[in-house]
Amino acid sequence: MRYIYSIIGAIILLISGTQSAFAQKETTITRTILGCTLGTSTLDSVTIRLQELGAEFEPTNPTTPRAAGLLVTGGVTFASARPRILFIFIDKKLALINIIFLSKDDADRINRNLSLKYKNWEDTTTYKEEGGAVQDPRTFLLHTYTFAEDYKKDFQYSTLSYGDKTLLSKSAKIASEEL
Repeated sequence: MRYIYSIIGAIILLISGTQSAFAQKETTITRTILGCTLGTSTLDSVTIRLQELGAEFEPTNPTTPRAAGLLVTGGVTFASARPRILFIFIDKKLALINIIFLSKDDADRINRNLSLKYKNWEDTTTYKEEGGAVQDPRTFLLHTYTFAEDYKKDFQYSTLSYGDKTLLSKSAKIASEEL
């Protein structure tokens, strides 16, 4: 679960660093993914929805009584791909959805569609990652490509993250209190 806290912390840092740039623009990000709504859906309702979809999933090891996760390993199609999906819950509410694509073609299609859908989409690039991001007052959306050690030559996977800002901020506070 420390890995999850690290991911959440990195995402919060990215959001806070770019928040002023995005604050000037109007965007409303989709908060319902696969019938599960950020900030509203509970662990029980997401479990029921995944069963309805015929998904193969298992709970992740919680590190605190206030955090939980579900890892979907199969049976779900997202944007015509079959990714791995991680649902993270804070205080039993859906806080973060990470969708992992193992195909570069799927990742490119997702990135292209997001940049067309959200007029405020901002491209991002770092040493071993690239992608894009957009946010609104309640939600952030981040898509990153991860490459092997040699700069952008060997695609590993991409991660599409939808997050509820309020719950993720709460998660960061919980993590810092635990340390």
